[in-house]
Amino acid sequence: MRTFSEFEKKIIRVMCDISDDDPQAVTLLNCFERFLAEGTIINIFAKDNLTLSLSKHLKKLYKADDIAIIQSISITLLLNHLESSKLIFLYSETDTKKIGINPIDLGGDKAEHTTVDFLPDEIKADFYKFSKKVFYVTEDLKQLVKNNFKTPEEIRLEKQLNEAQKQHDKQLEVNETLHKEQLEATKTLHKEQLKATDTLHAEQLEATKRQHKKDMNNAKKQLWLSLFSVVISIIAVVAAVLVPKYITNDINITNKELSEFTQRNRLAENNKRTLQSLISNQQETEKNLSDITTRLKELAEPTQDYQSEKQAKQ
Repeated sequence: MRTFSEFEKKIIRVMCDISDDDPQAVTLLNCFERFLAEGTIINIFAKDNLTLSLSKHLKKLYKADDIAIIQSISITLLLNHLESSKLIFLYSETDTKKIGINPIDLGGDKAEHTTVDFLPDEIKADFYKFSKKVFYVTEDLKQLVKNNFKTPEEIRLEKQLNEAQKQHDKQLEVNETLHKEQLEATKTLHKEQLKATDTLHAEQLEATKRQHKKDMNNAKKQLWLSLFSVVISIIAVVAAVLVPKYITNDINITNKELSEFTQRNRLAENNKRTLQSLISNQQETEKNLSDITTRLKELAEPTQDYQSEKQAKQ
């Protein structure tokens, strides 16, 4: 099936409309006359004698002769195609002698009109043949008009394309739904991972605090025990030195006793240095405990990067 021009489509629609109203009235005269400019007439005398008459004023303004010739050639070729394609059949004779409105009938005179030879020789015979026949319009042609001049193959292809488009749209919808579900699942998993990370971080921080507190308590116990031992040793040395002095003034001191006294003095000196060392160690321990406390406070607070990442993920 060839492609039809807009003018040919108009002619075919007119043919179908006339056929629906009166099948006997589908003629070249009734189908073509309405498209000719007013004041234009095609005279049909014989197969080789066709002329075109029109108003000189009309020709000057609209070039109606050129338009009429082009339209006549177009409709002749169209009818040849429809007949060869068995979309129309010719039957029953008509006595059409002219197509269009005679300029003389419009109230003018012959001096105001011009008549020219009409159509190429190879077109004249066919135009004459169609002007003398009634056209039978087939249902295939009417269906073609109903389908907006789409052939069954074009309609089938269009349905396939529409179905393919529907499948494509459906697949896109499924893919979009799946993507949303996957995205939602990823968000949920990410939230759970963040929650688990926060819980683990809190547990680790609490465990660190408990261990720090335990270490502090143990350090304090050790310090106090050390101080208590030093104090006891000092008291023992002082008692050992002073008590015999006031109680046994009359007793003679032997070399052995003197030696023991000297050793006790040395022990006292050693205990004194030990006490000073313990005091220094205590101060250093307190400084270390202060540093540990500061570090634990820093660990207790999430880092800036961690807070930023957490806020961004939330």
